[in-house]
Amino acid sequence: MTPLSELQILRFILEVAVLLLATRVLADIAQRLGQAAVIGELLAGVILGLSVLGPLAPALYAPIFPHDQIEAVAWFGVIVLLLYIGLETDLSILGGMGRTAVLVSAF
Repeated sequence: MTPLSELQILRFILEVAVLLLATRVLADIAQRLGQAAVIGELLAGVILGLSVLGPLAPALYAPIFPHDQIEAVAWFGVIVLLLYIGLETDLSILGGMGRTAVLVSAF
């Protein structure tokens, strides 16, 4: 395994900074509209991803999110999202739903 170059590390930091800024802004907008912050955060991922920014502005998308690092950023985002959901989960609510959860999982 070859170590990352300085350019790859810089691009990764830039990618994370852009994603954090966009998610923060859109989460605040979602909350002002009466929605959960996670709606804005997910929307930021869609807008900055291959669904919107990639096709509409490929010249802007390619330098920020190079193809060789996009999978690493995607996995980072999934891990952070799951961590966030886990921290926000109210376990007292889930306690009374054990039987329902088992039935839903089985079917």
